[in-house]
Amino acid sequence: MMEDSSPGIPPSTGTLDPVEDPTAPVPKPGTHLDYWKVISIARPIASFWYNYIFLLLAAIPALLMYSWLLPSVILPFPSAIGFQALTVNFFGLFFSIMDVATGPACERFVSQHAEINPDRAMKYVQFFIWFQMITGLAQVTIVTLFCLLYVVHTNLGYAMWFFLTYSLTQFPGMLSAFKSTLRGFQRFDKSNIVELLQTTVFETTTQIVFIMVGRWVGAMNPKVGELFGATIGYIIGKYIDDFFAMMLAARYVSKIIKPYGLKLRQAIIPRFGLDIAKESLLYGVKLLGSTVISALTEYLTLLMMVLWLPNYVFIIGIVELARGIAGLVGAKYNYAPLISESYNNGKKNLAKYAITQYWNSWWILGFYLSIVITILIPTVFEKLGGNFAFTATIIPIYILPRLLITPAGMGADVCQAVDKPGFRTWGIVSEKVTKMITVFVFLSPWGLRNIFGETSLLTLYILHDIPAYIVITFVEFGLVHRYAIKVKINIWQTFVAGSLSSTPIIPVAFLLVKTFNITWELGNTVVPAIAFIVVALFLVLFVFPVVIFFMYGFLGGLDSRSLVHYQNAVTLCGPSRFLVRFFFSGARIGFKLSPIKDRFRTPWEEADREAMELMAMRHPEQVGTHHDGE
Repeated sequence: MMEDSSPGIPPSTGTLDPVEDPTAPVPKPGTHLDYWKVISIARPIASFWYNYIFLLLAAIPALLMYSWLLPSVILPFPSAIGFQALTVNFFGLFFSIMDVATGPACERFVSQHAEINPDRAMKYVQFFIWFQMITGLAQVTIVTLFCLLYVVHTNLGYAMWFFLTYSLTQFPGMLSAFKSTLRGFQRFDKSNIVELLQTTVFETTTQIVFIMVGRWVGAMNPKVGELFGATIGYIIGKYIDDFFAMMLAARYVSKIIKPYGLKLRQAIIPRFGLDIAKESLLYGVKLLGSTVISALTEYLTLLMMVLWLPNYVFIIGIVELARGIAGLVGAKYNYAPLISESYNNGKKNLAKYAITQYWNSWWILGFYLSIVITILIPTVFEKLGGNFAFTATIIPIYILPRLLITPAGMGADVCQAVDKPGFRTWGIVSEKVTKMITVFVFLSPWGLRNIFGETSLLTLYILHDIPAYIVITFVEFGLVHRYAIKVKINIWQTFVAGSLSSTPIIPVAFLLVKTFNITWELGNTVVPAIAFIVVALFLVLFVFPVVIFFMYGFLGGLDSRSLVHYQNAVTLCGPSRFLVRFFFSGARIGFKLSPIKDRFRTPWEEADREAMELMAMRHPEQVGTHHDGE
């Protein structure tokens, strides 16, 4: 499955994008909006980099929030996070069954029809909205009856109010509909803005407000208590932000569908027929097996952990914060719509090329972020983390293995994009069976904890799910490779060049940590910590990427065709364009100086040909002449 591309093949002269071949199919002159209609790898690349400038602006307050303000001032109760995680996992199975995987179905079919038949695409959105609202009411009702008739009489009675509060998140249940629509139309510039504002502004603000209100109410009433009030506030705060994100996404969708003669109300007023409902539900049912198996085994795993881990709620609260930080290493590129669009229209070479580039894009950035987070973040938590200071010891163990989570998600994207949701089911089965085995082996009194001692329990808990992520990745991509489309991962470009590119950063990062520790000992206040965060983030987000991409180009991580894709992606990066151009210029210089340029290239000729054929289908008015001698 994982094959390296043949070295030494001479590069093609034909390109799809208007950088090196002015006679190739190009978008008409005009605003950068036209370039979003060009079918190429540039769009998925830009799906991440568009928001980079906003990431720079949000990084400092976000890091201060999660390394100091939240754990030390706003929510100094690890158990509150643990209770929230317990509540989410407890109802995961039920909510998954009721949703019937209609969210993935919506995005899948919108991607297929967005540019060919946008009116039909919006009918899938209509169905998703109304299905979620109706089933959401049923879910809230069922959970309420379950709590009042059963939970209140069990040893989980203390958590009844957490359960009831969390159940409200299932209504109206369609708050992600317009984000899915944006991704379906491959408008990653807008969907990324929504995601970024939701996580850095909306969610942060609502969490602070509702946690503080919950703590105040709890402090005023000893029967409630601050911990209980903070937990309720935390659950509500993580829900209310979805409304703000929905309104912003809806505004963007309204503008995007306007040129097609459509209005936003056409995404809400139910006009879908039985065919739309049947198609969505049948696709959702195909995915439901994996969803149910996933939720069921997670529930059984939860019961085992509660049984075998002392003070489980506290531990999960500590680890959840590390998990949130680890999420930064999984830089999200939206390749699934391109893979779906190409594969489901018979363009398998383009889909195969997109999968290869998906791996390349993920690893270089994910590995780099893993390195700098592992080195830099623990020292901040150790000094500022308060009751969460123990997280500092977890991060070095936790972060690097988390890189293996992303390929499992990539596999899910690919399985759904090639219309093989059953492959995802088999992947989930393999993952969850493996996870249940490793939970027993790692955490039970008869397993590894009995060999390495109780002091190893936290480390074993952190690592227990890694074998499962490895298994699901091989199963998902193996099935796709065997029965749908050949998967070729360019080992050199992805892992060798992608890893070696970060090595110059490691000594610099350790020097930063040493400098911070010296200044902390002199002042022992939050001021040197803030100064360290500002300087470190400036280097990590602004200076280091130039070095990384220079090394990546020099080491053969980019070939002449992918370099063009990166250059064209700059056009789509909006407000981040000036920074991304700066970063990618490093890659171009490194490529020109490289003694092994195009030695480990990924063949692109057939992918380009099929992309041009798709362009002719989708946007005939955008296509110019062809350069291949046709």
